[in-house]
Amino acid sequence: MKTIYSIGRDPGCDIYLVDDKNLISRNHAILKIGKGGKYFIIDQSMNGTYINGIKISQGVQVPVSRKDVVSFAHVAELDWSQVPKSGLMSPKTILLSLAAVIVVGALGYCAYQFINEGGGANDIIINPPIAEVEEKEDAEKADSTAVATPPVEQKEVAKPKVKKEVKKETAKEAEKETETKTEAEAEKEVKDTVTYQPFV
Repeated sequence: MKTIYSIGRDPGCDIYLVDDKNLISRNHAILKIGKGGKYFIIDQSMNGTYINGIKISQGVQVPVSRKDVVSFAHVAELDWSQVPKSGLMSPKTILLSLAAVIVVGALGYCAYQFINEGGGANDIIINPPIAEVEEKEDAEKADSTAVATPPVEQKEVAKPKVKKEVKKETAKEAEKETETKTEAEAEKEVKDTVTYQPFV
């Protein structure tokens, strides 16, 4: 966007003013757009420039707004519609920007479709099959576990000796056992000493 606009009767000026009486100078004034979108008028004429009916000094930068009435030699007024609003892009610039965005988006979409439909698939793989991805992940995990755990030497560990508990018998149990032994011995003796009587 331009920051300086020439105003005058010369057809080469940015803002051309029609004057049959030749009261407006060929290069009558300059409209300057400063930082923050502020407007300034600089008078360069013989017959003067007026802001809201008050004549401004020649060669002095005077601040103005779009609400002010700026007249040149009381013959013509500044048409603010010929001055683009500060801080805003002109309609032509907006249209060009939109066209550029649309073209870039269309090209990107076409390239994406081309790659996904197999064109250039030998060179670029965007979405590999899920099975291949899982196989790669399993292989990487196996490699990482193999490296992470070095082999450990196995040593034979002596088994602890288990002490057998000897059951202590009580005195009563011991007496019963001896009684049963003696009874069994007595029966055996009786069987051994059986005498056979001859038949009469």
